[in-house]
Amino acid sequence: MPKIKKEKLNQTKLMGEVEKVHLPRDKKGRFVSYTEEKPRSIKLVKVKGSYGTFVVKEKLIPDEVKTTLFGIALIGILLAVF
Repeated sequence: MPKIKKEKLNQTKLMGEVEKVHLPRDKKGRFVSYTEEKPRSIKLVKVKGSYGTFVVKEKLIPDEVKTTLFGIALIGILLAVF
């Protein structure tokens, strides 16, 4: 190891400087972001008169919200019937 590099390593150890990365990691050791964002709910609409061209439209109500509302409505109907 070159003399300059050894001196630099010794100097950082004496000063207490240690490079640490405090980012979350997954099971394989790769860095992951702090907030795992789910992909947006989108709808592809084909453009008439074109070949392979689509327009991306975001859904008004995401799929997760739809399933939750459907479950609540189903429970409400079952309670009203029985």
